[in-house]
Amino acid sequence: MPAKESRTLSWHLTVPDGCGVLSYKALATSGMLSDGEEGWLPVISRRVMLTESISLPIRDAGSKEFNFQKLLDSGTSTTLENRLVQVQVVSQPAWLTVLALPYLMEFPHPCAEQTFNRYYANALARHIAKSDPKIRRTFDSWKNTPALDSPLTKDADLNGILLEETPWLAEASVQSQARRRLGLLG
Repeated sequence: MPAKESRTLSWHLTVPDGCGVLSYKALATSGMLSDGEEGWLPVISRRVMLTESISLPIRDAGSKEFNFQKLLDSGTSTTLENRLVQVQVVSQPAWLTVLALPYLMEFPHPCAEQTFNRYYANALARHIAKSDPKIRRTFDSWKNTPALDSPLTKDADLNGILLEETPWLAEASVQSQARRRLGLLG
C-alpha cells in the first residue's frame, strides 16, 4: 500500500462445521516498524439448532407408553444432526408459565397489545401468588440462587462458543434479572 494512504481489505474464509472459535493475527510492517492486533472470533454455526418439546402427561400411577415418531423419522434426513435427547421431568408445569411472565411484562414497546400483556401478566401473577402461600415461599427461597438463572447461561452447547462474545449473553443476563424479579409479583 502506498505511504500516507489507508485502504479497506477483505477476504473470504472457509470455516468447517463444528469450529467454535477462530484466532486471528493482523500485522502491518514497513521497514523497521510494525504494528499488529490479535484476537478471537466466535464462529456461529450456519446450522440452526432446534429444540422440540413434547408434553408427556402422566397423571396416575402405572405405566404409560409414548411414541417419538418425529425422532424415529429423523433417521432418514440427510441434513439433520441429532445432538441430544433430554428428558426433563416437571412436576408442576404451571411453573413454566410463571417463568414466562417477565417476558410479557417487560416488552419494550408501548402499544395496546403490550399494555394488555402487562396487565394480563400482572393479574395472572397476583392470582397465582395469592392462590397458594407455598408459591411465595418458594420464590423467596430461590432469591440469590441459580434456580432463576436463564437457561441460556446453563446451556453447555451455547457456552462452548464463548458466550461472552455473542449477543445472547446480554439476553441471558436480562432474562436472569427478569426471573429474579418474579418474587415481586402479586
